[in-house]
Amino acid sequence: RQMCIRDSNSAYFEVLDGQKNLVGREFDVIATEKGVKGGIVTRDDAYRYILVKEGLDLGEKARVRITESKGYYLIGEVS
Repeated sequence: RQMCIRDSNSAYFEVLDGQKNLVGREFDVIATEKGVKGGIVTRDDAYRYILVKEGLDLGEKARVRITESKGYYLIGEVS
């Protein structure tokens, strides 16, 4: 059982490291839903969850620059 916990922790930290490498990069996204605590959830072509605080309309496409990595999701701003 401990091996499974270590493996899942290892996978989590690999995701975190990979997400941090995306900060500063730009992606084309589409607004898919309203965020639970505000903002708009967008997805890129790799289906990454990117939260944008600017008011995009649902279904709207935009170019977004990643400003922060928050674990399993990213925060971006319309560029």
